Amino acid sequence: MKLTSTLLPLAALVQFVPATLALIDATWSMTNAPPGGLSDITFPMRIDMHPYNDGYFMAQQVQFVKVPTGSGGFAYIGLETHMNSTTGQIALSAIFGSTMNRTEPASASCRHGAHQGREGVVCNTTTWNGAGREYQLEIKNTGNTTWAGIVRDTVTGQHLQIGVLTLEDGIGGIMGDEGKGMVEWTPWTDDDVNPDHCDTLPYGSFFLGNPTTTHESTVGTQDEAHESGDCIDQVNFVTEPALAFGFLRVGIDMNCGTPGQTGE
Repeated sequence: MKLTSTLLPLAALVQFVPATLALIDATWSMTNAPPGGLSDITFPMRIDMHPYNDGYFMAQQVQFVKVPTGSGGFAYIGLETHMNSTTGQIALSAIFGSTMNRTEPASASCRHGAHQGREGVVCNTTTWNGAGREYQLEIKNTGNTTWAGIVRDTVTGQHLQIGVLTLEDGIGGIMGDEGKGMVEWTPWTDDDVNPDHCDTLPYGSFFLGNPTTTHESTVGTQDEAHESGDCIDQVNFVTEPALAFGFLRVGIDMNCGTPGQTGE
């Protein structure tokens, strides 16, 4: 599979939505993070769905140390599903962005603006036909307050820069706590959601792995996930620890929705 970079229209770029429209919330943490924050963090992710369709968005968000009063917000990185109309298969967009005030785009794949009127910068790139495999999504400092989002395909070994953004002067590194993750079905961000929408959720399966960093002695843990929003106990949500070699906890597996549904 070849990783290709494609700039999507702003309307197609997704940010975190109000909790009432999210499906799954999760938390993560890093032990022994330095006081000035981490200079990099990598999140393993996998997403798949049936039938193939537009709509699922899974992401992890990070907070920073030394954020000036009034900047607020967070940075985030994740995967969003799209339909490849040519092949009829699923395509994944890798998304990297910031909702923090005074963030500036620093690469051609990034632009100002975000859904629901938030200030910020959104970057994206597309990896075609890559659902069902693990990707590593990295947020990495490239100097001062400039950060790059990178996606790596663990099957092919290819990697691609999602985008680069610059935060406000004085902001430090990534915090080792207060980490959050989420899964949403993006068509439900519209105001005219079907009142019976919970019954129409397509089946999706997801993996969030323990975050990693190059900082010595810092260890990451992907904590448990739980349902959120207005479809609790209505979308067949299941989560369990993801194990390697039958005993080593490497993250969490999740699934929800109903096979055959399309989310309409």
